[in-house]
Amino acid sequence: MTKLKNKKHSLSKKNKASVISSFFSNVFLPKEERAQAKPFFPEGFLPKEERAQAKPFFPEGFLPKEERAQAKPFFPEGFLPKEERAQAEAVFRLMIDSVIGLAILLIIISALNYFQGQVVIQSKADFFSLVRNAVNTPNGVVLKSGELTFTNGFTVDVMDLENEVNLSENCFELRARGGSINASLDGKKVVFNQNLKVIVYVMCVNNFGCKPYIEPDSYSSCCTQCTVSFGSPLESNEYFE
Repeated sequence: MTKLKNKKHSLSKKNKASVISSFFSNVFLPKEERAQAKPFFPEGFLPKEERAQAKPFFPEGFLPKEERAQAKPFFPEGFLPKEERAQAEAVFRLMIDSVIGLAILLIIISALNYFQGQVVIQSKADFFSLVRNAVNTPNGVVLKSGELTFTNGFTVDVMDLENEVNLSENCFELRARGGSINASLDGKKVVFNQNLKVIVYVMCVNNFGCKPYIEPDSYSSCCTQCTVSFGSPLESNEYFE
C-alpha cells in the first residue's frame, strides 16, 4: 500500500515538471535567441533608449511644464477669470436692476390707471347728479359742476340722460365748446376726442306752452326743457322771451 502511494506521488511530480517545462518552452526563448530578440514591452511603453527621446506622455487636457507656463489657464465650464467674472457680475446686476425697475414702473402705471379710472367713474356720477338736480329744479338757474375728468372717446347722448334722470330724450339739448369736445348737429350727442377736464353747465326751465300729446317727439312738446353744455357757459333766463 505504501509503495503504491509513493509511486503515484512520484508520477504527479513528473507530470508537474513536464507541464512547467512545456509552459516555459512556449513562452520564453532559448538563451541564444533571447540575447538577439527585441525586448518585450507592454503596449504603450517604449525601450529605455527610445523612451529617452520620446515626447513625454501627458493625460488629455494637460501640457508639459514649458507649454503650461505659456498656455492660457484652464477654467472649468461655467467659470471665468477674475476680471471677466467681475464684468459678468456687473452685467447680471444691471439686468436684475432693470427687471426690478420695470416691475416698479408697471406697478406705478397700473396704480395711476386705477386711480384715473376711479376719477372718471366719480366724474360720471357727479355729471348725472348735476343733471338730475337741474331737472328737479326747472327754474332757469344754471347749475355748474366742478372740473370733471373724461377720457378720450367718452360719449354722452340724450338716451343716457333719459335713463338716468327719467326725462324724455327729446327734452335735452347738448352743446359743446368745440375743439376736443364736439356736439352733433342735432344736439343729441357729445364726443370727447382726448382725455380732458371740463366744467359742465346745466339749466332746466318749465315750458308752460308744452303740447305733449300733440307733438310728443319734439323738443317743444316737453314741459321741462334742459340744456347741457360741456365747457361753454350758459346764461340764466336764456329761454325766456
